[in-house]
Amino acid sequence: MDADATFVSLPGSVPPPHDAATRVGALDPSSQVDVTLYLRPRTDHPNSVVASRAAGGYLSRSDLAAERGASSLDLTALEDFARSHALDVVEVDPAGR
Repeated sequence: MDADATFVSLPGSVPPPHDAATRVGALDPSSQVDVTLYLRPRTDHPNSVVASRAAGGYLSRSDLAAERGASSLDLTALEDFARSHALDVVEVDPAGR
């Protein structure tokens, strides 16, 4: 990822706090915060998921990951972004997107 990239906040990308939310204090800087990100599915493969189901078959998890999981380009971009912001990538699951 380009170190000089400029990030722009997208309108509507930060939801307002829940009505019942209250601030209880500052976050402990030594605490770990886990975040799960779901990436868009691949679009560069033919849709054999439908064909497989129509034929009465099922795709294995690895076949599903290869066909509909997150693309390696998206995963790499996300990992590069995380590392450039001193974030640890704990797990990557392309099939889970």
